[in-house]
This record gives sequence, C-alpha cells and structure tokens, in this order.
Amino acid sequence: MMIRFSDALSAKDREHLRKILNASLSTTKSGLRAMSSVGEFLRDDTYIDDGALQAWKELAQPERERLISELIWRVTCHLDGSITRVLGVNTYPLGRKFSAVQSEQEGRDIFCLAVAS
Repeated sequence: MMIRFSDALSAKDREHLRKILNASLSTTKSGLRAMSSVGEFLRDDTYIDDGALQAWKELAQPERERLISELIWRVTCHLDGSITRVLGVNTYPLGRKFSAVQSEQEGRDIFCLAVAS
C-alpha cells in the first residue's frame, strides 16, 4: 500500500520543498516548465510505501530535507531523460536506507519512497 508522498510531508518539509523548487527556477520558459513538471510529478506521481512511513516520520528534520533534495534531483533526472538515468535500473538509493523505486502504475511512471528491509 502507498500514500502520496506530499501527504506525508510536514509543514517544514513542504517549506523546504518550495524553497528548493523556487531556487531552481530559471527565467526561461523551458526552465519554468521543467521545474513546474518536477513539482507536479512530486505531487501527483510520487508515493511513500506504508512500510517506510514510520521511518520517514522518525527522521530528524535535516535528514528529511536532505532526502527531499535527493528525491527532487532523481525526479529531475527522470523527467529530463538525463544521462544519470540508467537503463534497467529502477531503484535509486537516496541514503538513510531510503530508495526511490521507479515503476509504472496505470500506464504512468511513478516513484515510490521505500526503505530497504
């Protein structure tokens, strides 16, 4: 079972997410569109596994912020089709035993934050 990642964020997590996305904005139309799509993907197509939710809540705020930043970078690479995206690899370690797992749900690419067991 999964819940939307955005639903697991605290007010401080949301503030950090906004700060990172706003700092990344470019003044070009393509830059604005790119960061907008990252925010949309994080909101609509990124989840957290039920088994990872408690571990997420137990992290100190600076650790959650670092993981959020790592997740933003991974989503940006995915949406850009970056060379850091490796064919055949669908699990990306983010640190603190968390990984972003890429899969497909109802024909759409998603990421799910999970904890290695």
